[in-house]
Amino acid sequence: MINKFVIFLIFSMSCYMQNFAQPPAYAAQKTTTGTCAIINNNISLARDLALADALQKAVEQTVGTMISSSTVMQNFQILKDRVFAMTDGYISNYKILSEEINHNMITVTILATVLKESIKNDLSALGIMYKKKNMPKILIMVAEKNVGKKLFNCWWGCSIKSEDENFNITEGILASKFVAKGFIVVDHKNKIKSLQDNLKYNSFLLSDSLIKKMGKTRGAEIVVYGKTLAKSAGVLMKTSIISANADITLKVVNTGSNQIIAFSTTHASAVHTSGASAGIKAIKNAAENISEKLIGQIVEKWGKDITGTNLVQIIVSDLTSYKDLVNFKEILKNKTKSVNKIYQRQVDSNSAKLDLEILGGASSLADELSMLQFEKYEIRIIKVSQSTITVNMKKR
Repeated sequence: MINKFVIFLIFSMSCYMQNFAQPPAYAAQKTTTGTCAIINNNISLARDLALADALQKAVEQTVGTMISSSTVMQNFQILKDRVFAMTDGYISNYKILSEEINHNMITVTILATVLKESIKNDLSALGIMYKKKNMPKILIMVAEKNVGKKLFNCWWGCSIKSEDENFNITEGILASKFVAKGFIVVDHKNKIKSLQDNLKYNSFLLSDSLIKKMGKTRGAEIVVYGKTLAKSAGVLMKTSIISANADITLKVVNTGSNQIIAFSTTHASAVHTSGASAGIKAIKNAAENISEKLIGQIVEKWGKDITGTNLVQIIVSDLTSYKDLVNFKEILKNKTKSVNKIYQRQVDSNSAKLDLEILGGASSLADELSMLQFEKYEIRIIKVSQSTITVNMKKR
């Protein structure tokens, strides 16, 4: 009996220690210290308040890894009320490492497991997560065809002009959802004449390279592109009610890298006495559903970008020799904190393209480079996008 009890005790302790040794991917471990004054010799109350202080600090530290300090300051009140004060929902477990009383002050140090995925989701719901990515501009391109229509409706010019050129249900709902989350939606009416006249755009089916080009010419860093199709499903038995089905397929393309960062499809149904009205209701239902899916995928992608490595291209010009490029790579390796790896992609007579694995985003690396001072070279930042930096490197 004793042996069984000892085995059970050892097993339980090993499981307990394992919880702290290897937190799951969706969690993070934080060691924090909380303090509280002891009033009227009420040590028990002071201990509880010091523990609460330490738990809140664990949440605050986790938030600090996801958004910048300036974003925390700008949104401090809402973070204080909606995130920092909600430790119960974010702390999975904790272990008290030490407790000390000194001059009527109690100090408690803990090791806490924080559910960072839950925090990230709540920051996204509050529209705060996006500010870490400098509020990317989004262009929405959805070709839509409702029940009873022969043609797809797309603002960039489908094969034959649609009767409802200015009315696109899917785009309207997507735009409202993205704006509500803090994104900047680009007005597609800001067209480049040469693109309007280009016959390659007279179709709702576009290649990724054309999607990227149309986004870039309108100043968008992300393009949401796809198709909505609503069809009649017939009349419900022994009624005059018409059923309609809507299918939406969308992908999200990064115009800087041409990378597809999100993809989703959805299906919805609706009924009405009018086929067109049933189609409109079905499209609305589908658009509401797919917008949440896409935003969720983008948030997940960006959450990884914030805490992990990103691939950024840097284009350096005004090189006088290959030795200048070697020196520039040495600067990136030894003078910056965010660059992990450098991949040389292309070298011309006076310019080069490098792919960099960095911690953070392109703008943070550009900030680092702009602050560096060198005796032999002057490095000037010319242009910065979500995934590309263009610099001049001139000898002094």
